[in-house]
Amino acid sequence: MNIREAAKDVIINGIWCDYNVGYINDDGNHDETQLNANCLDELETTWNDLQEELGHDGTVEYVELVPTINEIDDNPDHLHLHKGQEHNNFMDAIMNELYG
Repeated sequence: MNIREAAKDVIINGIWCDYNVGYINDDGNHDETQLNANCLDELETTWNDLQEELGHDGTVEYVELVPTINEIDDNPDHLHLHKGQEHNNFMDAIMNELYG
């Protein structure tokens, strides 16, 4: 499947998050890379640029959201999780960031 199909139910629009993208590499082995995006278009563009660089056909096995703990920065669009916050609270933090 392509990146849009794989990410359509995973992507969180408007918040910068990391995503694991699984694919079969040119050697026929399962491989994974991590990309950062704030919308489906950004994820697709980044994936397509990477695939051109690697000479890969762009087929994706899966896309999954990566729970991360980031430092506070000056960009209000970035999801901010404080150090020490548990990973299982990641989705709660996203919902609070989105809906207050």
